[in-house]
Amino acid sequence: MSCWILFLSLLGFLPLVMPTCPASCQCSTNIVNCMSKELTESSLPVSFSPSTQMIYLNNNQLTSIPSGLLDNLQSLQVAYLWGNPWECDCNILYLRSWLQWQQNRTLYRNVVCASPEHLRGRIIAYMSEDELISTCQLIGCWGGVWGVAGSQGGNMHI
Repeated sequence: MSCWILFLSLLGFLPLVMPTCPASCQCSTNIVNCMSKELTESSLPVSFSPSTQMIYLNNNQLTSIPSGLLDNLQSLQVAYLWGNPWECDCNILYLRSWLQWQQNRTLYRNVVCASPEHLRGRIIAYMSEDELISTCQLIGCWGGVWGVAGSQGGNMHI
């Protein structure tokens, strides 16, 4: 049986990475409940079932969401994301973009920045990309850290 699954996966009929339920979460066909499980980005699954309608990720230790994690969930009605210490830097750009595509952004008014200090309490869905990019840092080939829009005259140095 497992040989057939591998064969079908190689032919493209089945995905090689099957959506999994994180060990500490409870999952059903349409609901993934990971509320208050101390989850971080590294303990999230690579993907969720495409039939997922609700995801509870609230009250964890998430500072960002891996890029693409929520993209293929056409049935998703709501993702509960509040109560996490979101770091509003370059790593939050994916979540901000995803939130801005949601039809009812008012559901996400309590998804707010925990850091950096000057952005604490700001609603992520309503932030501009420029506000977040200004907190980004790039590491140059020579090992120096340069601000994208900060101390180096607004120029990007690589």
